[in-house]
Amino acid sequence: MFEVKSRRFNTRADPALVFRTGIEGRQVALANDYKPWPTLDAWVPVAMEDGDPPRIIAKRNPYYWKIDPAGRQLPYIDSVAFHLVPGSPDAKSWEMMDRLILTDEIDMQLERIWHAAKSMPPKEPTPNLRLIPAMDAGGNALPLALNLTHPDLVKRRLFQDLGFRIALSQAIDRRRIMTEILQNNSQVYERPYQMAPRPESRFFHERLAFQHLAFDPAKSNRLLDELGLIRRDDQGFRRDETGRRLTIEVLVRSEKTGQRAMLARIVEDWKAVGIEVVVKPIPRRELSDVAIPGAAYDAVVTFDDGGMEAMMEPANYVPTRERSWFAPAWKTWFIDRNDPRAEEPPQGVRDQMALYATLQKTVDPEAQDELMRRILDIAADQFYMMGIALAGAEPGIAKKTMRNLPPYFVEAFIYPTPAPTNPSQYFFEAPR
Repeated sequence: MFEVKSRRFNTRADPALVFRTGIEGRQVALANDYKPWPTLDAWVPVAMEDGDPPRIIAKRNPYYWKIDPAGRQLPYIDSVAFHLVPGSPDAKSWEMMDRLILTDEIDMQLERIWHAAKSMPPKEPTPNLRLIPAMDAGGNALPLALNLTHPDLVKRRLFQDLGFRIALSQAIDRRRIMTEILQNNSQVYERPYQMAPRPESRFFHERLAFQHLAFDPAKSNRLLDELGLIRRDDQGFRRDETGRRLTIEVLVRSEKTGQRAMLARIVEDWKAVGIEVVVKPIPRRELSDVAIPGAAYDAVVTFDDGGMEAMMEPANYVPTRERSWFAPAWKTWFIDRNDPRAEEPPQGVRDQMALYATLQKTVDPEAQDELMRRILDIAADQFYMMGIALAGAEPGIAKKTMRNLPPYFVEAFIYPTPAPTNPSQYFFEAPR
């Protein structure tokens, strides 16, 4: 779609005209304004077909610049059609996707097939389709972070206490969440897991992944008592050092219904050890405006970045990126120490930041990996964030005659599946 987006009317594009105006806007853009021009893409959009759903049709670029090892020009496939299924996960879009899959109108699809998959046999969705796993490069069901640089100094001291974070983690019954919530998800959640790199990653860190997972309310109560949180109100909730009820408000994206269901179980688990939890749903577009330095949010369900590539997505392991929402003021200090919202972190965190700064200037790949592992060692010591469970692969589908596909796909923002697998070399095997 690059040429449509960038060359509409042969001027600078307004992407909204093609991508944000709904199906009608895209139809107008393609039907009325398409003109052939040189492009580096393997296929070129040529038409918009009406239907339920409509389809964008792209044809093979005869001037494509790639060839195969035998010198034959790519792509092998002559045309590609994209069904425009509505993006909202409502009954209509599920019904439409189910129909497309179960009537063999889709040759390959890696997302949003789980509704149809529930009625499929486990190994053969239809006689002409096969399942292909699509692994989430993050994969933690609920990456949960307290705000360690909270402007309320009473909460800050408490949240920064390692024993407090351990107590909260061990008060969570992850097995119950997996049984009651996650078993109904499209993904298979394999085991309880903290926010840590996946086992498939070269940065897998066993201690970071598996520490403080045991459900042990007795230990949680003991740790909280040792922190001086002994006084309780008439409803059994603990009081902080000022006498206030100890309440933690958790921000979560409003569209994440599964995460909200998991938080409902955590509300019960933490109540059992004397801590009140209030869940506050918030639209995704507002989350980045709320989780900022100086903001008085208590906790947030953040993004599970860094499951496969912790070096490129370190936000959950060292406070150096915009999404390091467990410590926004420390993150700001790393980025710009002159920012009035910046706060100098403790020595252990500064040591970790120094390692990351060194990594950024290091060229040798093996030295980079070693520095990242040392950063993760400190992340395990600090235990900045909690997780719930590790996701396995989601089901994807492809026609049985489709070839040159990898054995599994990786789903990630920084790895724009399926582009890195070189779709121009996919082909369909001729019937025998």
